[in-house]
Amino acid sequence: MRKGFRKAVSLTITSALVFSMAGCSLGDKSKEEVLEVAEDYAKNLAACKVSKLAKATVEDFDDDKDEWEERLTFSSGYIYDDDIAEAVSAIADTISYKIDEESVEASEKSGEGSVTVVFTIADYEPLVGDEDLVRIDDFLDALDDAGTTEIEISIEFEKEDNEWLCANYKEVFEELYAFTDADYDFTIPITDYIHGVEWHGGDGNGNYVNATSISVSLIMDREALIEYSYLYFRIEHNGREIYSTLCYGEASVSILVLDDCTDPTGLFLEAGTYTITFYLEDGTDIMTLEANVTIGELTLEFEEDLYWFFIDDYDQENPVYTNTTEIDGLLQYSGDIYYYRAPYATIAYEGEVFYEETDTNEIWLFANSSSYDVPLDPSGEYFAAGTYTITFYDEDGNEIVSDSCTVVVE
Repeated sequence: MRKGFRKAVSLTITSALVFSMAGCSLGDKSKEEVLEVAEDYAKNLAACKVSKLAKATVEDFDDDKDEWEERLTFSSGYIYDDDIAEAVSAIADTISYKIDEESVEASEKSGEGSVTVVFTIADYEPLVGDEDLVRIDDFLDALDDAGTTEIEISIEFEKEDNEWLCANYKEVFEELYAFTDADYDFTIPITDYIHGVEWHGGDGNGNYVNATSISVSLIMDREALIEYSYLYFRIEHNGREIYSTLCYGEASVSILVLDDCTDPTGLFLEAGTYTITFYLEDGTDIMTLEANVTIGELTLEFEEDLYWFFIDDYDQENPVYTNTTEIDGLLQYSGDIYYYRAPYATIAYEGEVFYEETDTNEIWLFANSSSYDVPLDPSGEYFAAGTYTITFYDEDGNEIVSDSCTVVVE
């Protein structure tokens, strides 16, 4: 009889203990709470809502909030340019998620919990760095056709003041938002901006006869000139580089007669092929062009009249100076050679030469010069009234051009 009683009591105690433990477990709602919080947190992760995520993240997130706010607003600025901002925004729009409810773990006693969330995102990684996707529109089209990939993340929570807050946000953000730090490159090759070339002078195709200059421009979109403001060029002739410089934002080249690159007369560019190469700062060649220069038969001819500077009413047919302190007459060319220095020139007043000059194409004389016996009016300030004649001679003493002007003193 006693024996049976002890057994009954023992069974009663054991049953009470099991019931007590079961009752304690049933009263812990931590798993349900973590699942509910995780659902809301995952939704805001997929939507990149930093302000809402901040409210459900441990206090340490305050130190990183501004950075993530800037990275997840997807606007052009310090972090992204226009194209990259558009790319990361498009990738972010593909994020979706699913909660693995069976993975949830949580304890009221420890104040810790976790749950696995499987995020789905466009498989963007093969597109980054694809050399065929240098335009943002091409990248976005490829993204639309891309498959998806899954990112499995365990989100850990800590309970603070009766709230479950994400504790491992750094790992979560860096893994899910890795696309914001990818190495995008939407630099369009400058050759895509070039629509042709334009030669200036010559026959318009890079061929020049008796050239004093060569000039060529790349026909480019203005957009490219902003992006590729550091465009250079070099010019080579007879196997040597004769000139190179920065284009200073304009894709054009102009070269003039160089002292060590002239024809025997010293007036024109030396005959031959001039190779012009445009290149970037890193040395990458963009385009190479060739100009061909030839020397043709040269004729030295002049207009019958000089060109007079500073005359009244700019009347070249009747050159008159009134109350003038300077007289200036210049040779005018009509042949192939347009720059020539006469071996000898004079200026005469009323037929009497009072000034001579050698190796010149212009007589420019001042009344107040004490070096010459200049005819002056009674005040001594202006050239004396009368006729002044400027004459240029060739090396044999033959007259080239002789022309006169009139000086009036009032």
